[in-house]
Amino acid sequence: RTPRIPGATRRWLALGASYQYTPALRFDLSYAHLFVGDSSTNDTALPGHDLAGTNESDVDLFGGQVVWSF
Repeated sequence: RTPRIPGATRRWLALGASYQYTPALRFDLSYAHLFVGDSSTNDTALPGHDLAGTNESDVDLFGGQVVWSF
């Protein structure tokens, strides 16, 4: 495994909500958390440049939008 894509098992938890303020205006919000399993790296692609270790990652995603219909 290389350090460019260190993640192992991934599990997503996501939720979202919408609020219709008027018939022409809506607000949307979303949140997602990505649970990434720990993994190990052992990259020996370049002679004399070994990279070994463990990777631990967490990801939080937030989103929002305003929808105006006309």
